Amino acid sequence: MTHIATPFETEGLEDYWHRREASQAHTLSYNAYGLPVELRANDPRLLKAARLSSRRYSRCAPLPDTLPLTLRMLVDEQLGAPEVPADWAGPRHYQAVGPWLAIDGAPWLLASADLERRTGLALVATTLADQPSRLSRCTCDTLTLNAIMHTGLGLLHASCLSRDGTALLLCAEHNTGKSTTALHLAMNGWGLLADGMTYVRVDGERLGLMGYPVGEAKLRFDMLGHFPQLTAMGQAVRVREDTKMVFDLRQTFPGVVVEEAIWPERVVLCHMTRRGDTRSTAQPVGWEALFPTIWSESTFVEPAEILRSSYDAMVALLTRARCYELSLGTDVSSTLGLVDALCRA
Repeated sequence: MTHIATPFETEGLEDYWHRREASQAHTLSYNAYGLPVELRANDPRLLKAARLSSRRYSRCAPLPDTLPLTLRMLVDEQLGAPEVPADWAGPRHYQAVGPWLAIDGAPWLLASADLERRTGLALVATTLADQPSRLSRCTCDTLTLNAIMHTGLGLLHASCLSRDGTALLLCAEHNTGKSTTALHLAMNGWGLLADGMTYVRVDGERLGLMGYPVGEAKLRFDMLGHFPQLTAMGQAVRVREDTKMVFDLRQTFPGVVVEEAIWPERVVLCHMTRRGDTRSTAQPVGWEALFPTIWSESTFVEPAEILRSSYDAMVALLTRARCYELSLGTDVSSTLGLVDALCRA
């Protein structure tokens, strides 16, 4: 029987699944808290979003587990979405089932990830691709931060500052004044590791702290008057039910930004409340009394093994910290002096 060789052609085949337009010719690799991230995209605009994301993670040594997070991002012309509204608050719905995460930001974004296998896929409307800052937060950051929790880190909803071997953690409910207080401290001799989220890695007897988003500070509009040098340089970003201004401190105050993960000799944690007095006051408190509040302010429901590793890391941090209940007053100099005194004690 004679076989006739025929050319292997794909040119005339119907591209039912749009594989040609999804060809991922653009790539970018970076490191997020030791986790290698590999982005593959069909449009160079998506690389700009990923580069913005890559700057928001503290630099640190690679993890011994080297399975990378692979993100495939595609501009999908079929979405045909209109211009993104100025008040768009981001995806309208998140859903997780086991290691699977789904993000519904239709008509501008559809994304999913398998956090166990560290893979993610995002379909992006061209109108959202034209806004890399928004895209980086709601896609690159969201998928990466969720994958990071599967590497054994703990998470505190806390701002973190560093000076002379001391790590200062500021915890509070939303809109209590963490960011404002952290920025005042950064303007007065402290380095700012994180304005909002601090990740914890336990390595034997050592604790590593990493920040998100590195190099950025966010303020409510009613707090902008405290920092007149920043008001013309921010970008409005939706944070939960509020709109805040986010500032790139690398441009305005590069000397205050802590880029590297820190391994502090001492940890001071202040859980803050605001009661309207002029002067700030503080009382020492046992970590056990603070733990339920900090845990509930910092933690989402995750698979049991993820919650356990985060719990263990948080306990390891709190048991080594000097903890205080800090009542914020309206006098900024009072707060600065009190915090300095607590960290010298």
